[in-house]
Amino acid sequence: TNNNRIRKVGASSSISIACTPNDTVCRGTAITFSASVTGVATPHYQWKKNGANVGIDSAYYTTSSFSSADVITCVVSSSVGGSVLATSNAITLYFYSVATSSRGVTICAPNSVRIGGRDIFTSGTYADTLVGRSFRGCDSIATTILTVIPRSTAIRNVRICAPATFYAGGANRSTSGLYYDTLRAASFRGCDSILTTNLTVNSTSTGLMNVSICAPGSYTVGGIARSTTGTYPDTIRGANVYGCDSILNVNLTVNSRSLFTRTVNLCYGTTFFAGGALQHVSGIYYDTLSNVLGCDSILTSKLEFGDSIFVNQSIHICPGDHYMIGLHSYSTTGNYRDTLHTSFGCDSVVATHLNVSAPHAPLILGPLSVTAGDHESYTVNGIAGLSYAWSLDNGIIHSGGSTDSVYTQMNTVGICHVTVTVSDSAGCDSSSTITVNVRQGGVGIEAIASSNISVYPNPVRDFLHLHFKEAMAGQVRIEMMDALGQVITQTTQQVSDKDMNLTIDMTGFAAGIYICKIYNHDTEKQFKISKVAP
Repeated sequence: TNNNRIRKVGASSSISIACTPNDTVCRGTAITFSASVTGVATPHYQWKKNGANVGIDSAYYTTSSFSSADVITCVVSSSVGGSVLATSNAITLYFYSVATSSRGVTICAPNSVRIGGRDIFTSGTYADTLVGRSFRGCDSIATTILTVIPRSTAIRNVRICAPATFYAGGANRSTSGLYYDTLRAASFRGCDSILTTNLTVNSTSTGLMNVSICAPGSYTVGGIARSTTGTYPDTIRGANVYGCDSILNVNLTVNSRSLFTRTVNLCYGTTFFAGGALQHVSGIYYDTLSNVLGCDSILTSKLEFGDSIFVNQSIHICPGDHYMIGLHSYSTTGNYRDTLHTSFGCDSVVATHLNVSAPHAPLILGPLSVTAGDHESYTVNGIAGLSYAWSLDNGIIHSGGSTDSVYTQMNTVGICHVTVTVSDSAGCDSSSTITVNVRQGGVGIEAIASSNISVYPNPVRDFLHLHFKEAMAGQVRIEMMDALGQVITQTTQQVSDKDMNLTIDMTGFAAGIYICKIYNHDTEKQFKISKVAP
């Protein structure tokens, strides 16, 4: 217990002191002392620690530099250095005892332990001040005795031959170098071990050899007889200084025999050197020579002796065209014989059969007077090998514009010219034209009805289609008649819907002209149909 009594000098002067926070604190805590004086008008203060002067002339004194059991007092005077008027009570200071702890820690390198805010990697004893961690709020000291066990290491030297591989560093390796493997908890203390592999990859020795041979010879490489040009590897096992394989690349060139063939046209009475002698008879002769590569060269000579070269040809041209043979020009049909001269000086005879012709103008068969809007067919006598082109100057071609018949519709009253052009394989052509009178059709039930009926195709090969654009009341009778007016087939149908189609099978009909009649009540409509062979 501190002495809190007031020391007095004189009847009216006194001083007392107090401290904050307390007289027993944690080490390093700052304590502030305050003095209270009575009976002195202008007090001067002298603070003392264990009897020695400290502090300044002030009613307050603060310090954190003290030891346990230090005694603090204060005296007061009326002037600096003057006589002491009063002495204060004494306050004895104490520290709370410091809490300490100790632990032993063992780790494996390169791991670390965090002590005092630092990562520690080496063995030793380390103290850590734990600020305000004791039960009184004072610092405590934690001591750690750290033991770091180093990793075990080993090294091995390995030699292999390319292109082999060796497993090290977690992968198959094919190049020289240092590779590291971590063997987890492999040491006797449970720490990792580091295995270093010093890998040396000895390369395979290679060499090149150039070899040239003549066909059909061969050269053995790697136990195989080679007869074509190319580069062939030959492996010689364990032949280099490291005991690895040696690869000998043989660059083989197979020089082929040169083969030449020549055809020589000669006139009788001359000679030609072939087959090692002068020849005067037609035939094939062989000479064996040596080419620039040192291999055989075979020269084949085909000799032909004769007075002349004879050519027989057939030519077809169109009228008005000309055909030239040498210096002669021909434009009429006939057989011609021309004698030319070859580059060998012998005569050359050309026999030409010249055909100057064009297809005959075709005869167009069909009506020369039609009703406007009707569908009509026109035909010619078809000839194999000819092509056809039809044209109208007043109407529409519905089908057959490139065959020997055409299906037309002429809509404008007046004159219409129907023209067909036939062409042969030589490009020669001829044309025929007929003049058709297109007359005005009647206006009535038939005309109205006919505009609603379409018949196609025309000419027809197999099936004839009738298309009714509008529905028709009652039964519709359809008759097919031949050119003599005999009914070939007839049928009765109900046309109850618009855009309805009916089909007539004409596959078995003979080629020729037929009449298709359509009856509905008092309306009759007829179409001329051209049936062609399938």
